[in-house]
Amino acid sequence: MSLARAAEAAGADCAMAVVPYYNRPTQEGLRSIFWPSRGAVSIPVMIYNVPVRTGMDISADTLVRIVEEAPNVVATKEATGNVLRAQELVRRLARASRC
Repeated sequence: MSLARAAEAAGADCAMAVVPYYNRPTQEGLRSIFWPSRGAVSIPVMIYNVPVRTGMDISADTLVRIVEEAPNVVATKEATGNVLRAQELVRRLARASRC
């Protein structure tokens, strides 16, 4: 999150955090990676899930937990190509919407 802090200090309106490349953490590991966004910056954060590039897919359950725990995580760029999953995320996260 140090780059997000630097971006915020430089005047960025928001930050995007991508699922880590190549190291393939567990879903709990992914949650812990994004947990620091909870207080590291005050700007909104978007999580970019692009499994074809990173080799790791953040599950809908994990993403929902992150959003519930980190109030500044306000969006996801969901690049799985799975329309049903996108619909599930919309349904499950509509109650947590802050945008």
